[in-house]
Amino acid sequence: MSAFENITSKIAEKNAELESLKKKYMKELQGEFNEIIKLFFEECPKVQAVVWTQYTPYFNDGDECIFSVNEPHFVVEGFDPENLEDPYAYNDDDSYSTLNVPNRSNWDEDIENDRNHLKNRPDDKWVQGYYPKCIAALEEAKNNFPGYDVKIKAFADLLSENEDMLREVYGDHSAVYLTPAQVIVEEYEHE
Repeated sequence: MSAFENITSKIAEKNAELESLKKKYMKELQGEFNEIIKLFFEECPKVQAVVWTQYTPYFNDGDECIFSVNEPHFVVEGFDPENLEDPYAYNDDDSYSTLNVPNRSNWDEDIENDRNHLKNRPDDKWVQGYYPKCIAALEEAKNNFPGYDVKIKAFADLLSENEDMLREVYGDHSAVYLTPAQVIVEEYEHE
């Protein structure tokens, strides 16, 4: 075997080892993720479903099209597993009630940030109309769902940090609906 063939053979072996480790890691992570789902619903029993889309865009204004998991919606009212909606409808339609994932580490920090916007821009009518509604919604969520903010933030972070595993488990171009009783995955049409 020539020196070149020896080097390419070693590279092929290392790539095979890497692929084997990746498959092992994915299998372990999938098992742990199922336990995490179960624990999340046990600790947040008012959440009826966690819904999101995941896909590789077909076009990205000339940039590389990269698979991603989109922001999840934590549905607390109106979810019916027999009548699934487009995942974005759960956040945009008044028929459903969802909890917002904190932009910071919890809802208190989001409320404080929104109050700062109000204080810093007292003459901006849009700010003065928008942020009081946001603050009221966050305070209502904080009162009705105590402690959920930290858990949904952690769950949303877990999803965004494990996109390879989620692609392996649920596929590309998918709408995912997690409930305490089942996982529903449907093909997702997107532009």
